[in-house]
Amino acid sequence: MKRYLAGLLALLLLLPGCGAEKSTATRQDAETIARVVLAFLEENTEADAITWYREPDEVKSYIEECYKLEELELLDGAIARMEGARAFELAVLQVDEGDAEAVTAALREYLLNRQGAFTGYLPDQAELAENGLIFTRGGWAALVVSQDNETARSSFESCFGDGVNAVGTPAILGPPGGYPPRRQAGLP
Repeated sequence: MKRYLAGLLALLLLLPGCGAEKSTATRQDAETIARVVLAFLEENTEADAITWYREPDEVKSYIEECYKLEELELLDGAIARMEGARAFELAVLQVDEGDAEAVTAALREYLLNRQGAFTGYLPDQAELAENGLIFTRGGWAALVVSQDNETARSSFESCFGDGVNAVGTPAILGPPGGYPPRRQAGLP
């Protein structure tokens, strides 16, 4: 009887973790999520070298041309990448949950193509592309090619559910409008 109760207790303790899905709730838009992720990455120190695609028509054109995602109903999106001989890329896309699998497949294909573009030419950049990751959360998908993809993953995750960056202005981005100018002591 004791074994039976011990086994039953063990099963009950394991139950809360079974089937628990991560929340897809966020109050952030794609650009804010991308900025949060970038803020934690080494590539953020080279902000002047990053090209942003934020406007809906820019993002739509980019995903059609580069990711081959024609006829996709994009709900929101933001893309940041380094041009030229740099593999760094960060894309955050919001689509209908039913399209998430197709988006993930297209992003995987894109990563293979990016890796091939750098192989033999810039091996270090080819390795970055090879190690690129795709994260999904409901109808959200993120493509990250950076020097620290695991940091990118945790900062992306922090924008959902009860994550620290899921609601309001993420602290890493500072207050809206930036910080006020610093005043010297004794000056108005």
